[in-house]
Amino acid sequence: MLRAPGPRRPRPGSVGPVGLERGRSRPPPRPPAPVEPRRPPRARSPGQPGFDEALVDGEGFPRADVDVARVRADRHRHACLRTDHAAILDRVQAALEALHAAAREAGDVRTGAPAAGGTAGPARAAPPGPSPGGLAAFAVVDEVSEGSPAAEAGLRLGDRVCAVGGADRRAFSDAGEALRAAGTAVAGAEGGEVAFVVLRAGAGGAGTEAVTVTVTPRAGWGGRGLLGCHLSVLR
Repeated sequence: MLRAPGPRRPRPGSVGPVGLERGRSRPPPRPPAPVEPRRPPRARSPGQPGFDEALVDGEGFPRADVDVARVRADRHRHACLRTDHAAILDRVQAALEALHAAAREAGDVRTGAPAAGGTAGPARAAPPGPSPGGLAAFAVVDEVSEGSPAAEAGLRLGDRVCAVGGADRRAFSDAGEALRAAGTAVAGAEGGEVAFVVLRAGAGGAGTEAVTVTVTPRAGWGGRGLLGCHLSVLR
């Protein structure tokens, strides 16, 4: 009697087509979870030398209990931040001095104290009177670096600039145009002399006078720019 052929059995040591028979394949293995690198200890962490403690041992070798490179990087960053902070404070102080100088030049500055029978209000400066000689200012000096050509010539914080060389505010319809023309005049006078006509408060803040300051723009004086001062446009 003939028998119907049965399913073939895999030979010993072979792998049967289990996945194909079931109609699915084995899922791919999961990728390993990312391992976050351990950050070196900061300079001011507990057990670290901070910003003042020595980074070498008694024999002069780098300490083995701290990450010397990391601590040095932290100390360098801390020093840069302190320098930037000091520079920002200097700029704020210069801006405040320029603001108060401009208020003094404008005339009477109210303190905000209540008048007799009145109420206290915000401090406001009285509107400025007419400029001497019909001069019109287009910028104010809000920063003067020590030892700069501007400082040596006598430019001061709060000086209101009316003319630089041939750039006179009255010749321009916009203060910004006058300021750009003044920059061109300064660049063209490098190594020579250029006259600044400024409005400056008189002694004790009484009145305003026109002053001519002769500046010698030059590079290599030890700071940025040819003058070592900063002008802010007046709107």
